[in-house]
Amino acid sequence: MEYQFSFYTDSYSEIIIKMILPWTYELIKEAFGDAALSRSRTFEWFSRYLKGREKVNDDQHTGRPRSLRCEENKLKIKELIKSNRRISIKDLSSETGLSVGLCHQIVTKDLDMIRTSSKFVPRF
Repeated sequence: MEYQFSFYTDSYSEIIIKMILPWTYELIKEAFGDAALSRSRTFEWFSRYLKGREKVNDDQHTGRPRSLRCEENKLKIKELIKSNRRISIKDLSSETGLSVGLCHQIVTKDLDMIRTSSKFVPRF
């Protein structure tokens, strides 16, 4: 059985990568200083680049969005309050399908309103 050694085997490429990675990290650290990516993040992006990835945008994620405090929900709540100033947070929650806490945050922080005499008014 004859064995031929190839310089392009996985083990050889792994050795090259292990030699180049620290050098690449040092170059990035020197160029960007404190704003540089961490060592592990640099290694992750380097390995993605070696696998053929060239775009730097995030991949699409499935599932629940990070925040439901979007403009659409803010406008929906604002319209409900305009139509009935005496509406409660619980009623806002049931009509919009959002949680009570989220409705409260949107009303108080985003719409900058407070409740006085059982109705919502803009904060001065």
